[in-house]
Amino acid sequence: MEVADETREVPITVLRPKTKALICDLLNPQMFIPAPNGVLRYWRGLAGLCQISSNYEATLVNDPNPTNKVLNLWYEKDPQHSTIQQLLLFLEEMDRFDVEDDILSLIDEDINIYRTNPQGYELKPLYSEADKYIITTDDVIRINEGRELEIYDAFLLYDHDDIEFAIELLDRMEKEYKMKFCVKDRDLVGGGLEMDKMIKLITERCNRLVVILSDSFFKSSANGYYLSFAHAYGIESQRKIIPCIYKDLTTNPPHMKCLFTLDFRRATIFNVWDRLRDSIKVPCTEKFKVNRSQSDNGQVLRSAFHQREPIGLRPLHHSVRFSSSVGDLKNSEAISEPALNPSTSADNLESCPEHKKEKKNNLLKKIKGHFKRDKDCSKAEKESKGLKKHLKRATAVAN
Repeated sequence: MEVADETREVPITVLRPKTKALICDLLNPQMFIPAPNGVLRYWRGLAGLCQISSNYEATLVNDPNPTNKVLNLWYEKDPQHSTIQQLLLFLEEMDRFDVEDDILSLIDEDINIYRTNPQGYELKPLYSEADKYIITTDDVIRINEGRELEIYDAFLLYDHDDIEFAIELLDRMEKEYKMKFCVKDRDLVGGGLEMDKMIKLITERCNRLVVILSDSFFKSSANGYYLSFAHAYGIESQRKIIPCIYKDLTTNPPHMKCLFTLDFRRATIFNVWDRLRDSIKVPCTEKFKVNRSQSDNGQVLRSAFHQREPIGLRPLHHSVRFSSSVGDLKNSEAISEPALNPSTSADNLESCPEHKKEKKNNLLKKIKGHFKRDKDCSKAEKESKGLKKHLKRATAVAN
């Protein structure tokens, strides 16, 4: 429902927390390019238009939600003229028509609610104890709505010279793969030490650190510090860094060579975007846990061993062949034994007295036959040697 401009001449105290959170979300990030009239296009420009004293400069810079602080100071300084209509005029002067378009519908709802209960509104700080937990613009919205802080799939670390590829990567992973990335230039709120926020995000709020490697990336000491910190942290905790290359690289520190790198120059060979998605995903370790207290590992191993044992494998002694003392026996046959009943184990059969006796008799018969053949061969050989000796003597006498 659209409301006329004159009806927006109401104090900014009528803004609901949801509306104020959206305004802060849009004005907190720093904008480097000013408006055509020279006014800065983020919270600093709003502070100048609201004529906030420069004495509050340090307070605003260190505040995790500077836009909300500016609105509070503006209302305290000039409650009569700090109206919603004047706020919209300031946004137009800042060349932030995008913010105006995003909040108009919410503002009209706030005004309609205010008309029905004008005594139920007063401007209160959005955050008190929660300020120390706010790092990103998502935190501003989620805390205001009573939800937990955002946990990101990955933090994207890159150099400004690689901004085009970084934008492409963000579009792919967030739009196509529905992942949540955190980016310093886009998501961090103003105030506080940037290094502390980055370390907290890398260690506690982001599952992975996706790094776009390039020669210009390694020229930045800050990038080198965050990368080294994440590498050391990943050694002690979990796999943390996912290096990505999209163009030729001449500089690569030794500690990075031991990490697997996704090469986007090979995108024509395989789907590198799917590889990146799979690398970012955090596996559910609960699926791989084994309750050893409820399982017999020895029994499991024995069962697996018996299942892999070849079917029909006979004991070694079932195929033993015998050789004579003189040489290999020709046409020798294996000792015949009764076939094993599949339902009867080899150990039970060996322990049967009848089987042992039959086996012993067969073995003795074979051995006796071998010895008899050896004896006959030896006797014939001796007789042949004696005949040859007599013939040799008779030949010598005749000569």
